Amino acid sequence: FKELEFAGSGGYANVYSAKFNGQLYALKSLRNTLRLEHKEAMSFIHE
Repeated sequence: FKELEFAGSGGYANVYSAKFNGQLYALKSLRNTLRLEHKEAMSFIHE
């Protein structure tokens, strides 16, 4: 990825924007300090 920039944060993760092969993507990085219940983890995966 190129041009990685912090875009914001949500309840479970930080969000970054980045370019890859000319396409712009949003990347979510789950915070490792959180302990999610199964239901919360599944919600994060399906976002």
